[in-house]
Amino acid sequence: MNKEIDDRLYLRILQIGKENLTHGLKFNNLISTLKNEGYTINDCTNRSIREWFYNSFFHEEAHCKNSNYSNVKELDNHLDCGFVLKSDTCIKLLQYEESEKSNKQLEVLSEQTKIYQNQVFILQQQLTSAEQDSLNNQKESRNARNIAMVALIISILSCLPDTLTYFGISMRKSDEGVQLNIQQSILKQQKKTNQIFEFFLNLHLKSEVNPDTQDKKNYKAK
Repeated sequence: MNKEIDDRLYLRILQIGKENLTHGLKFNNLISTLKNEGYTINDCTNRSIREWFYNSFFHEEAHCKNSNYSNVKELDNHLDCGFVLKSDTCIKLLQYEESEKSNKQLEVLSEQTKIYQNQVFILQQQLTSAEQDSLNNQKESRNARNIAMVALIISILSCLPDTLTYFGISMRKSDEGVQLNIQQSILKQQKKTNQIFEFFLNLHLKSEVNPDTQDKKNYKAK
């Protein structure tokens, strides 16, 4: 799949140059790498690449056995020479990469912020719903308690006549039982008193009926 020629191509050329800072980048190797990555290199694009290459890379022509390298036209004599990114170009590339990295981090942070905001919104809704449910439950609880109290009072009032009647009967029966116990105690005491009286009465009668017998007993005793 052929890639379109746009600003990304220039960025890719600089990135390839950054990857070859140690040994330098050959122009022929640059063209081969771009073709392998899917870029279509024709006369028009080749001219643009040559201009970018000349403005962004430098060549130590003093140590080169080939001819001088003072303009882009002389690049044909140095196609297999090693070129290195110029310092200002390299700095701009690093700034761009840092900017891109920051932008991606900001995008991620923005997405996370949206997620957090949604979560906070959902949490607020849940808290509001829970608070409303709590208020409703408290209201229902008060209503239920009031209904229960009213029902209890009605139940007590409805049972009050039967309760009073029940306790009234029980009290009368209790009074009758106490009176019966008292009467029984009195009768028992009277019976014991009568028995004691009858005992002494019998003794007295026996002593009056046999006086001689008593005198004889007394004489013998003497």
